[in-house]
Amino acid sequence: MCVPGDKSISHRILVLGSMARGTTFARGVPDAQDIESTIRCLQGLGVRCQRAADAVSIEGLGRKRYRKPDGPLDCGGSATAMRLLLGAVAGRGAETKLIGTPSLCRRPMDRVIEPLSRMGATFETAEGQHAPVTVRPPDGLNAIDYLLPIPSSQVKTALIIAGLNVPKGRTVVRGALGSRDHTERLVPQMGGSLVVSKDSIMVERCDLQAVAFNVPGDPSAAAFFAAGAALLDSSRVELRGVSTNPTRMGFFEALSWMGGDVSIVDDRDSSSEPRGTITVRQAPLRGIEIHAEAVPFLVDEVPLLMLLATMAEGETVIHGISELRLKESDRINCAVEGLTRMGAVMAVDGDTVTIQGGARLKGATLDPWGDHRMSMMFTLAGLAASGDSSVIGVECETKSFPGFFSSLERLLR
Repeated sequence: MCVPGDKSISHRILVLGSMARGTTFARGVPDAQDIESTIRCLQGLGVRCQRAADAVSIEGLGRKRYRKPDGPLDCGGSATAMRLLLGAVAGRGAETKLIGTPSLCRRPMDRVIEPLSRMGATFETAEGQHAPVTVRPPDGLNAIDYLLPIPSSQVKTALIIAGLNVPKGRTVVRGALGSRDHTERLVPQMGGSLVVSKDSIMVERCDLQAVAFNVPGDPSAAAFFAAGAALLDSSRVELRGVSTNPTRMGFFEALSWMGGDVSIVDDRDSSSEPRGTITVRQAPLRGIEIHAEAVPFLVDEVPLLMLLATMAEGETVIHGISELRLKESDRINCAVEGLTRMGAVMAVDGDTVTIQGGARLKGATLDPWGDHRMSMMFTLAGLAASGDSSVIGVECETKSFPGFFSSLERLLR
């Protein structure tokens, strides 16, 4: 089966395409709510974006600035949209107010506001530097040398985007660079001046060029079906055209460490993003320890690993989970509450969760707290449990994967 196009890459090709010369054509862009939020915001900034099925054309502005929007730009529930757009508008826009859902307004924006302020932009925010955020760009941003304190592909990308618009000098990002590298791959493909080393990313002003780009399948979406195959007796799933970018393979690597039967065959592809076919078969699982440095590469899949761990042999320990508390919900507490109700045994100590394996999950009523990934994880938990389960508010899955339930039903036939 195929999964929707990757959300992370789609956000980036849309924003970078809006800055390029010419018309960028992206195929495989998912119709997730988060992506539609980015498209609407770019349209509000004067960028012509047109969708036809899974293809989006973006008429880049070249060296022109974004226009001043007629009103606030609604990022919906997408932190990626807001953080990337803050970097884009700070570099080449007019005064712009970005708003979002209540869950987005609870998520931290200081991590991107602080370095962009050093570059010369000014911001007006809600208490605690949360959204809504009004950004007031300067006449020209300043180049900075910034030490990234925690791994964040969104903050890293916002600074790269801003750095592409600094009139003079080279912007350098150092520090915690270990996170998704889609932007570092896309910018050179579009003719951008970007130098990546083990310790730093250096970027300077340049004219990006439009490209034609096929967005690979989303590994985070594929992970749900892989987890289902790993859990359910005599199951097998083949996932085609999925991004096999090494910074996105953390879940599949962890599943292999647990004894999962995982095979990955890369396609021959000349684009910046590798893709391939991932096949997962049911196999006995064992508990493992996942260290904090691995979490940025599987952060969206930690709740899935918690579910798998409940049915593995032995104990699983996952360190460095604090970032999971700052997603659409507190995913750690949500997962612990729901899975414990089903009979799992787990405990949280600071930024570490320990899960005892060998549980016999039983059906329960599960509340995903309005979080799309928790809704999909609990659905899989219900399939693996004895008795009936119900998941409250499953419509939240449209945020990232509108076709999840129909795809799951086809696989279960």
